[in-house]
Amino acid sequence: MRHYYLDYRSRSSSVTDKNEFSASSHFRWQSIKKFLFVAHAFSLNSFSFDLFSRVLVVHAHLFLYIIYAVGIGISYMFMDFFIKQYTRKLDTGKLMNPLLKGVSYGIIIQTDLSAILHAIDLADSVRFLLTSMNKTPAWSKCQNLPPNISCVSSQDIKIKCNNEVIVNLKHTSAHLNYLKLFAGLDRNSLSMRFFIIAIVWICNFFIASITDTALLRIFKLSFLWGVFSTTFILIFLLFSTQYTTQAFYEIMSLKNSSYNKGINLVTDPFGVGLIGVYDFGTMSPFTMVDNAVLIFAMVFIAMAFARSLIVRVLYLKLTECVKVDLAESPHYLLFAILPLSTEFMDAHKIFVLYIYLYMMAALVAYLAMFTSTMSRLLHSEFCSVKTIYIIGLVCFLGFIQSLPLTLYSGDTMGLFFGLNTCTLSLGAIKVAIVMWVYGVQKFSTDIQFWLGFEPTSFWQNLWTVLPLFLTNLAGILKSSYKHGPPEIEDRKKRRNFDKVAQNRKCKHNCLILDETFDCNHLPLTFRRKSNINNDSLTNIYEAGPSNERHRTSSVLDIANLDAQK
Repeated sequence: MRHYYLDYRSRSSSVTDKNEFSASSHFRWQSIKKFLFVAHAFSLNSFSFDLFSRVLVVHAHLFLYIIYAVGIGISYMFMDFFIKQYTRKLDTGKLMNPLLKGVSYGIIIQTDLSAILHAIDLADSVRFLLTSMNKTPAWSKCQNLPPNISCVSSQDIKIKCNNEVIVNLKHTSAHLNYLKLFAGLDRNSLSMRFFIIAIVWICNFFIASITDTALLRIFKLSFLWGVFSTTFILIFLLFSTQYTTQAFYEIMSLKNSSYNKGINLVTDPFGVGLIGVYDFGTMSPFTMVDNAVLIFAMVFIAMAFARSLIVRVLYLKLTECVKVDLAESPHYLLFAILPLSTEFMDAHKIFVLYIYLYMMAALVAYLAMFTSTMSRLLHSEFCSVKTIYIIGLVCFLGFIQSLPLTLYSGDTMGLFFGLNTCTLSLGAIKVAIVMWVYGVQKFSTDIQFWLGFEPTSFWQNLWTVLPLFLTNLAGILKSSYKHGPPEIEDRKKRRNFDKVAQNRKCKHNCLILDETFDCNHLPLTFRRKSNINNDSLTNIYEAGPSNERHRTSSVLDIANLDAQK
């Protein structure tokens, strides 16, 4: 049976005869390869560099992350990418549902903030790599420090380690160099930071403004560099150290695994609440998108596991000589813990080049991906403005917005996790609008019309309950159990506090009878200041026969209390 479709990729709409709806033609490897390159550029950043090593405070277990990826990530990416393939438009098309269009503007803001955060990480990677190329890197020696600060260089750490003396990471030259580079506010440091971030956005302007074919080649190079460099380092570790097997078993262990630690980590790679993967008009509109997303998920998780294994091996080697607490942020892991750990490995320069060249290649593609996508999206709204002008405006605004965050580039974890919480919320709203307002069955019929197959009940059921998964999972918005007053006793009292019991307590200015702060709510009479006749007052006690006189009063006489004193 012949089918016809409008080729929107050409400048003029043309009707093309396509006999490509047969089941055997769904699996188009060329389009899936392009999807891998684009999705890799979209997904890899400094926060997804290490997911499973258990060196970071917030990490994910491999098995739990696979469940999150299938239940949330893959189903969301499948939905989002199909909408782009089906409509051949970006998220804020003029013919879009008004509710969904409003959500999309919020998604643009979140994507802009995410791009800014990772532009800063790209600038930090460039600056740190430049300082690491010396024969003796700055983070391995103590220099220009006040006399009252104790500092142990990497060579001294090795000497102490031979004498079985463990050094705290906070006293090492790597930690102090980290504070100097990313927390210091001296004139030279600030000038260098602003200069590097300006270079990053200028280079990003030229990269994002090139043709689609050239941009996809950059994405391809980034993907290939990541795969081959990670594979080479992993093979090197298998033959050069005994920690690889131990690191593997520690990563796979289910001990101390929390189901809610890695829930936020699934948002970035699969585009939950962000603009999402855009194909730049080069993929077949008949790509079997569920296969493409599944293959991408398998490749991404495999590479993430390999990177985490490398990080875990470096961490185990470092902890032989240095006491290391869990890293609070990926930024501290990349620029304090990992550089020092490479000093204890053979051919440590190779590890330094691998880590920071990997991050640079990934973040260059990541930033170009988002800049180009946002520029095309804005161009679809303001067609009279040329795309290159919009790219220039986006890069300029990105540079201006990056300057305040550049001052404290290492303290953005709170901002990042707040961003991830918002992306989960907007992602849930987007799925709810598509699946609950438009309808799961209509969406499935669109897929069958466009791709020639109907999604299975598995995908349809996931799309139906996905908004609930994104907003009702316990622990997403839950604070740490240590949240509250700093004293343990105060936190215990707060947990045992009963508002109902508190409301029952006396709130009057009356006499307190015992230590439980209970009172009888009875009025107090002051005989010395009272103008009431005493004879009439005694009538209170004479409410019955003579043998019942002097019964318990309903009024407390303050004069009797004074007499008792």
